[in-house]
Formats: sequence, C-alpha cells, structure tokens
Amino acid sequence: MKPHKISFVNAVTLISFGLWGYIDVDYSPTALIPVVFGVIILVLNSELKKENKIIANITVVVLTFLILLGLFRPLMSAIDGDRIMGVTRVSLMMLSTLMALVVLLISFIKNNKEWYLKVMNDNYANFNGRARRKEYWVFSIFLTLFLIASVLVTGLLFSIVGESAGEIIGGILVVGLYLSHLVPALAVTVRRLHDTGKSGWFYLLALIPFIGGLIIFIFTVIEGDKGSNKYGSNPKDSSFG
Repeated sequence: MKPHKISFVNAVTLISFGLWGYIDVDYSPTALIPVVFGVIILVLNSELKKENKIIANITVVVLTFLILLGLFRPLMSAIDGDRIMGVTRVSLMMLSTLMALVVLLISFIKNNKEWYLKVMNDNYANFNGRARRKEYWVFSIFLTLFLIASVLVTGLLFSIVGESAGEIIGGILVVGLYLSHLVPALAVTVRRLHDTGKSGWFYLLALIPFIGGLIIFIFTVIEGDKGSNKYGSNPKDSSFG
C-alpha cells in the first residue's frame, strides 16, 4: 500500500476511534488527543503524496511514532481497569499506527537512501562546498534510525546473552556507529552552514548551552543562498536528486 494511503487510513482510524473513546470514557479531553494527531496527519497527507516533500514525510513519520508511544499509557490504563472495549479500541489504533509507521519508514528509506550514501560515500570527510537541506536532514534521520535500532538491538541482547555480555556487545555497536558517522556528520553540517553563506566555524556555537544548539538548528532548516556563493554553486542546480 502507498504511504499516503495507509497514512490516510491511520488518520481516519485515530479520529473515529478517538471520538469513540471520548464518548466511552465520559467525555474525557485526553481521549481527543488521537483525534488531534489524526487531523494533523490528514492535513499533511496531500503533501505526503509528493515523495520530494521531505519535510512533510519526516513530520508524518515523527507524528506517527509519537502516537504509537503515546498509546501505551491508555492501553495499560484500559487493561488495569478491565475495560475490554477500551483495550480493543486502543489496540486497534496501535496496530493501525504501527503498520503506518513501518510502511512510512520503508518508503522513506527506499526513496532517500541515495542521499545518505552521498554523504557516507562521496563526501565522507568533505568540508568544502555546500549541502542542501534535503542532504543534511535525510542523513540526520538515517543516523537517528540507526541509533534507535542499536538501542533496540542492545535491549534484545540483554534478554538473549545476559546483561553483562549485552552491555559489552551493545556498547561496541553504539560506539562503532558513533565513530563511523562522526566525521561525515560534522562535514555535512559544515556544508549545510556553507549553503546559507556562513562559515563552518559557526558550528562552534553548538558549544553554548541550550541556545547554541537552537541556533544551529535554525541554520540547518533555513533555505540556502540562491545561486552561487563564496562556498560554491547552489547544490539544487546539481543533477543529483
């Protein structure tokens, strides 16, 4: 099923089941949270049809993941209260959300893996030139997915080989992942700053507690300079992507 179609189904499921829960639990406002998320996803769904709309795709993936996490608490509450209908309702919402998340992630990886490989293979330690927003954010999302996967694998190892061995193997996995991506992560951030006409030394602002990271985040989300700047030509003019 196409990502935008299963996302539409999930949004409708969240809205309808959320309204059902609102009525079923004496009009509790918290029961409307799935409805709100469902409406937001429904609004973004038209943009999800466009595979090049990376911001919309990332937003829907993040929202879907947050919904899945958020549904665990009402599920436990329904189980503790022996509310069969509540357990059924929340379980169906979780199943719908999980299916949507899997399809969205597979689609994202399939459609954007070239951007991740561009950073890792073609520009591993390249601190020159410019990187457009799509290159930076796709790489960042892939790295985040790998980190989440490594944490999940570490947790699985705990139950298979024991806590001590799991910590060692998991630690090696996480450290290896971090070290292998450290240089390209720094390089793509510097090139992203170059794209906005700023020196890579601006990255040192990240060392300022709290506000530094926010400043760098803003720099990475704003559009790059149109045309060429002193760091090179506009990466959007490239034939890649």
